[in-house]
Amino acid sequence: MTSSHDYKKDRRNDKIKIFVNGKFLDRNNAKISVFDSGFLLGDGVWSGIRLHNGKLLFLTEHLQRLYDDAKAIGLKIHIHKKELTRNIITTVKKNKMLSDVHIRLIVSRGLKSTPYQDPSFTISKPTIVIINLERPAIIKEISEVAKAVIADFNSDNEIIMDLIKGKFNPSGKLPIELPSSMEAVKNQLED
Repeated sequence: MTSSHDYKKDRRNDKIKIFVNGKFLDRNNAKISVFDSGFLLGDGVWSGIRLHNGKLLFLTEHLQRLYDDAKAIGLKIHIHKKELTRNIITTVKKNKMLSDVHIRLIVSRGLKSTPYQDPSFTISKPTIVIINLERPAIIKEISEVAKAVIADFNSDNEIIMDLIKGKFNPSGKLPIELPSSMEAVKNQLED
């Protein structure tokens, strides 16, 4: 089944530059320590951001959520959102990317002196990694998407969300038929 996690290898990504703590490293040389909190303990936060037609989509919201999530786990990101934004833009420019780009922004708590969970064993500033990959969004017919959503309903057949409107469906009823065209979708939304 098609999903948002489908991936098609793209040779343009073979020679990308990856931002690691202020340095741009070739993909094959971009590494972090085995004592990094993110690797060692999964201790960090991340966000996936899209670049489409030269625009970073919902960047303000992504960064706010990243900083809020970091705060929730007691991780202080040591640079301001404006500087992080500059780092994202510089990484995009360094890779000469304009559109259809998936940006993975990762912030871990940093290096540990020993593999203990307690944050007091952190001996560095947080690790910041920015990876840009050329990855066109996969777009499918609405009926295919609707089939996937229906397959995800819980055992009581309650609708988790109304995919088309992006809001919860107050009726709680499954559609009898899947829409066969965008015109049919519009008709259903008007009902």
